[in-house]
Amino acid sequence: MSAWRWVESILLLLPIRVALAALFGTAAVLKLADPQAFLFTMKAFGVFDADRHDYLLILLAFAIPWAELLAAAALLLGFWTRSAALLLSLLLLAFSTSLLMVISRHIDTSCSCFGSHDFICKGAVGWCHVARNAVLLVASVLVAWRGGGGLALDALCGRGGCRKAAVEPEPTPA
Repeated sequence: MSAWRWVESILLLLPIRVALAALFGTAAVLKLADPQAFLFTMKAFGVFDADRHDYLLILLAFAIPWAELLAAAALLLGFWTRSAALLLSLLLLAFSTSLLMVISRHIDTSCSCFGSHDFICKGAVGWCHVARNAVLLVASVLVAWRGGGGLALDALCGRGGCRKAAVEPEPTPA
């Protein structure tokens, strides 16, 4: 691995991976601690008709936090890093679209992305939430593009190393 790649791994990718993992892991745990509050927030956003698509909202209230938690764990370990970052990028796009819908409809509701806690943005959904998600989206896209770096478990399996070791037994001495 080149010197530049190590510098990138230590100074850029590792801190971004850890920050995204901590942020989304915390958000997931807070949502899992009170799934009903998260469900009420999704209903308040009005993205889906609560009467016609109640089953979908209930499914999302449980699936989204688990997806966030699994992606956070993968990012922290640096295992399936690109896939985890891509999943978070897709979630952030969906969250941002929902926020923009709330803003355009002038719905006065809180985000509750982090349960009852506020992260950077306080109060009702607004442009601060969209900007926060945009910064997080840039970070997750960067990790999806560049990978976990040299300090990720993925680096140990680079160039088919793990697969090759798992498939080919070690040669026995003659």
